[in-house]
Amino acid sequence: MKLAFLTACYPPPLEGGSVVFLHNLIANLPPQDVVVITNARLGQEAFDQAQPYRIWRSGTLWRDFGKLAKVRVLAEWFLRFSGRLRRERVDLLHAGDLLHSGTMAWILGRLWRKPYVVYVYGEELNCQLKAQGGPWTHLRSAVYSRVLRSAAGIVGISDYTLSLLPAFGVPAERAIKIVPTVTAVPKVSEADVQAARTRYGLAAQDRVVLTVGRLIERKGQDNLIRAYARIRAAIPRARLVIVGQGPAEPLLRALLAELGLERSVILAGFVPGQELACLFEICDVFAMPHRELADGDTEGYGTVFLEASAHGKPVVGGRAGGVRDAILHDETGLLVDGNSTEEIAAALSALLSDSALAKRLGEYGRRRVLEELTPSKGAKALLAYCSRILADAGSAR
Repeated sequence: MKLAFLTACYPPPLEGGSVVFLHNLIANLPPQDVVVITNARLGQEAFDQAQPYRIWRSGTLWRDFGKLAKVRVLAEWFLRFSGRLRRERVDLLHAGDLLHSGTMAWILGRLWRKPYVVYVYGEELNCQLKAQGGPWTHLRSAVYSRVLRSAAGIVGISDYTLSLLPAFGVPAERAIKIVPTVTAVPKVSEADVQAARTRYGLAAQDRVVLTVGRLIERKGQDNLIRAYARIRAAIPRARLVIVGQGPAEPLLRALLAELGLERSVILAGFVPGQELACLFEICDVFAMPHRELADGDTEGYGTVFLEASAHGKPVVGGRAGGVRDAILHDETGLLVDGNSTEEIAAALSALLSDSALAKRLGEYGRRRVLEELTPSKGAKALLAYCSRILADAGSAR
């Protein structure tokens, strides 16, 4: 069973929810049966050579292109790879995103009469449903509907994601849910952890709240800061560490100055993987109180919650988007209204002051991630789904 994965963005680096999701699936499939078609990335040579499967890249370095540039990149894909793919006798195309890769899979599927599977995450669907009218909005809605309805299969990452499909003319029952997973927790020594404490000025007695993510409005770092300000009087040893970069950084710095928190909140910026593992080990609670924005932007799942759970940490997340699949309320963490600093503060206070509760949630979260939410199980479910699609396609001929 030959599978070709079309995706606009692929590692390196290994970051971003949808990118990590696809990579974890692909890395656990039979490598001889997989080819990945994507765009160029800095540092790709060493990464590509280390993979057991083939990666074909365009000559264009991927970045946040404008609309016309994206059309040009898709045209380059078609000219560079369509003939090669046909010679490969690929059985099933996989579109890693709905708009760019989905459009290409639909075109190639019609040309060759090949079935394709499209992956959806939630935020792209919800943003489209909330988008205001205009030529581009109407065109994109039409493309979404056409790509979804013509697909032989649809993979969604959460119940929330699947619930949005009927608005595009596709029953949720046509899709399969395969939730994101995380790989093994990086091993860090006690010496590494202590060195990280020293670098960030975190004492052993400090109660550390950690958040990791791009600094953007929907991730909720602003309300997390406000909630942290509310609990400091009751928990004076509480510290907040914010990892990530993004356009909201100036606003967050201004908020810290306004609240007089510049010295007790750490804006760590980008943190590489091994050091990030140390911060996960150091923290007492992980929190990302995201919310849905007016334009529909929200969290499709929240893989970072699983990363924290893998380290045995209780998690706090916003009650929006697909996070209910990532956090089991009162089992692996606590769900809150990301717009309510009161709810966020109450959840943080409960976990920082009740060690038995924090331990119970953290330990169950760790078992769930390491035993149930493994990349190999996700890949096995995907292979079974692909086999059913091809069997149905064969019987329909």
